Amino acid sequence: MKITITNQKGGAGKSTLTLLLAETLKQHGSVLCVDCDPQGGITNLLDAPGGGLFELLTGGEFKPVTVRGLDLLTADHKLDKIAYTLPPYDLRDGINFDYDFILFDTPPTVQGISRAAAIAADKIIIPADISKTTIQPTLYTLQELRKVEKVGAVLLIGKEPGAEIKGFHADLYREFKAAIKENYSGTIPKTANAQKAAAGLSKIPKAISEILKGAVL
Repeated sequence: MKITITNQKGGAGKSTLTLLLAETLKQHGSVLCVDCDPQGGITNLLDAPGGGLFELLTGGEFKPVTVRGLDLLTADHKLDKIAYTLPPYDLRDGINFDYDFILFDTPPTVQGISRAAAIAADKIIIPADISKTTIQPTLYTLQELRKVEKVGAVLLIGKEPGAEIKGFHADLYREFKAAIKENYSGTIPKTANAQKAAAGLSKIPKAISEILKGAVL
């Protein structure tokens, strides 16, 4: 299964979610992470060396590196040369490794390499931190996915208020959930433990692991 994690909004939690997914899914099979972001979010979080996706896409020498029990195609600034003009089917046709799960972490755009990752995917997950500035980029991401006949599952990142809770955050959460309608796939708490788990400093909280499995498997 190929899974793309995408959102036009920067800072929405894509790299953190990708690593949480990878750590969860490696309990169910082999996992390859593909860092599609020229800023190298996952590559930097894993402190991974070596050539990777840019080399694969341009005919150079590459091989996945293994860090924390995960295989990774790395990214760095060189990817910026092609990331925003990459033809739409290059990732679908070029990433043919034998893994149970291949995860694509994308930059904050829906064009170029992010579009190619969406086209390659069997499932698309859109992480969205619960903030006013994230709603419109998330809706735009869903709209652009529909243009390539893809459907995104939105995972809200933050605190889910109880039914009786009132206030700005509760109103914003309900506004966001209503806006994404049937694309809503769950809510993941934004906690220090989750960030530590993504950085390999602690185990993934059970509640997060269960939500992530339910969103994918």
